[in-house]
Amino acid sequence: MLLIYPSGRLAQKCKPVEDFSAPEFVQTVEDMTSVLTQTGGLGISANQTRLPDLDVSPPPRVFLMAVETKKTAGIAAFVNPTITCEGEKSSSREGCLSFPGVFEFVNRHQSVTIEYQDLTGKKHKKRLTGSQAVCAQHEVDHLDGKTFLDRVSPIKKRMMLRDFQRVLKHHSR
Repeated sequence: MLLIYPSGRLAQKCKPVEDFSAPEFVQTVEDMTSVLTQTGGLGISANQTRLPDLDVSPPPRVFLMAVETKKTAGIAAFVNPTITCEGEKSSSREGCLSFPGVFEFVNRHQSVTIEYQDLTGKKHKKRLTGSQAVCAQHEVDHLDGKTFLDRVSPIKKRMMLRDFQRVLKHHSR
């Protein structure tokens, strides 16, 4: 189940995963995969979802990202990720599944190195650029209990929240 702002779970810091076979972890990843597939989003973090019959609190430190190569398309899992930012920052338009209909320009690094574990616990290190680098930074912010609202000025934040309230009112009709 996708959580929408102002859910308090979005501000929760995620805990490192130690048991990769724990039923709660496996179910959380399955739910995240389902939500990401249904919404067509680029990425999702564990604290953006909640299993209806299981409250995993704090949520595990994992995010999923839609990836596409010349040969395949799919969803990659990043467990216990840490990011090293590289190069210049630039502003790009971001949205968030937990803020439907809200988009804003956010400054992010266009190149990052991410160290993470896969769903079996195997360690990896990868360089990401462009939209994948931006997505990874956005999702790691979520894992740290931050949203893209925390990356914009107070004036932009007020405008974004006003726009978000309009979207919610429009959808509730």
